[in-house]
Amino acid sequence: GNNNISETKIKKVMETDDEGIFSFTTNSGIYRSDQIKDDITNIRALYQNNGYIFASVSEPVLTLSQDREELYITIPISEGEQYSVSSIKIEGNTIFPDHELYVKLETSSGQVFDRSMLKKDMDSILDLYMDKGYARADIDPQVNINKDNKTVDITLSIIMGDIFRIGKIYIEGNTKTRDKVIRREMRLDEGDIFNKKLLKRSFQRINNLNYFEKVDVSPLPNVEEKLMDINIDVEEKLTGMMSLGGGY
Repeated sequence: GNNNISETKIKKVMETDDEGIFSFTTNSGIYRSDQIKDDITNIRALYQNNGYIFASVSEPVLTLSQDREELYITIPISEGEQYSVSSIKIEGNTIFPDHELYVKLETSSGQVFDRSMLKKDMDSILDLYMDKGYARADIDPQVNINKDNKTVDITLSIIMGDIFRIGKIYIEGNTKTRDKVIRREMRLDEGDIFNKKLLKRSFQRINNLNYFEKVDVSPLPNVEEKLMDINIDVEEKLTGMMSLGGGY
């Protein structure tokens, strides 16, 4: 049923694959029901990212060969019509000049509707607000579909919420590394206005110390007090280890 997206492109978003020469090392050619469910989700997303808003991907039809040695999978697809963007506008913005938000948009009128691109646009706008302390800012996307013209009108309604400040900074998992070594890499301090960019930079600096196997920096909102606590969870590297390796 795929008339507009090639089988090659569809197979690229699938984990399930034909059996090949190196299947004994890659495990390709093995049927897994959980994997095929993910494949169906990925195929549906592929169509929605190419303007086929109403594309339908049905459950696969499985057929065994007569000798019961091979399995054939058929995935029925109903593509529907391709939709393009008629207009896109932003509402609820009271902080930034409008052009600063619109310049962040890759989605524009005349383009084929792309759900993944729209999500990236929303994330780009939210990043601006989160860098100004609006830690719980959100966007309500309204997509009005015109079936006659095969177009969509998009309205991004911004919900700013309140400005948050940094509350407590908790550090866990460090037994050899002192708290102050980790804290001095933080680009945010208690009482500062929340800033997503600086929080990300703090994670990078702690990770760059190269003392830890794992670094997890998690914001914990305290909505009533408009505070954002930060939890830093680290897993220290083992010391005094010898590593041997070989290859051919």
